[in-house]
Amino acid sequence: MDEITPKTILIVDDEADIREVLAIALMDMGYRTLEAENAPAAFSLFLEAAPEIVVTDIKMPGGDGIELLRKIKRENPETEVIMITGHGDMNLAIRSLKHDATDFITKPINVDVLDIALNRAIEKITMRRELQAYTHSLEQLVREKTQLQDHLASLGLMVGSISHGMKGLLTSLDGGLYLVASGLEKENLQRAREGCQAARETAQRIRKMVLDILYYAKERHLQCRPVPIADFVRTLADLIRPRVDGFGMTLAVQVRPTAAA
Repeated sequence: MDEITPKTILIVDDEADIREVLAIALMDMGYRTLEAENAPAAFSLFLEAAPEIVVTDIKMPGGDGIELLRKIKRENPETEVIMITGHGDMNLAIRSLKHDATDFITKPINVDVLDIALNRAIEKITMRRELQAYTHSLEQLVREKTQLQDHLASLGLMVGSISHGMKGLLTSLDGGLYLVASGLEKENLQRAREGCQAARETAQRIRKMVLDILYYAKERHLQCRPVPIADFVRTLADLIRPRVDGFGMTLAVQVRPTAAA
């Protein structure tokens, strides 16, 4: 038996001799067994030990096997239940199959027939586990694909934004170079100087954009530390001020000296 073969089987029968015979046969097959003499005791033991396979008699005093089967299936539908029946109880055996019993075997119990029924139960358990593992893998694949699509969408937005910004900077650079060329052609040094200044400023902006891209593209671990609010506000103002100056606006910042993080 492989590593996913169930190791524990619950035997339910009101006859001690039958429980003993079944226990010996099952232990010879490599199983560990639990035993109960009636349905109430069996259900309590089932709740405690949660065996994956139950072998139970159909007719027992204090509660029949079909009712036990129904209670077990309500508690855990994946439990495989094999019914034991007499030759005259075929109608009960058929009823048990309608309540999702895995199989039924008749008394006197033939070990080979029992082994076949157990193998059928194990096959169902194995297929169910493989399906669950496949479903889990498929769900994981879908999650990874969704995350990849999100990353690609974000990357597309970022590339589009960078391309738009770079296009504007290259247009400015081209304009500065045009002023330089036309100034030199017309021997207008002032115009050439203006073009050089414009080209220099644009080149600096391009360099800053490239450095920013490299900085944010680098993976790094966040380090949280307290920062004085006044310092944070002043730093933020310094970043914003170049975008405000020269456009007829004034950026005023007032910070209380005692303000702290």
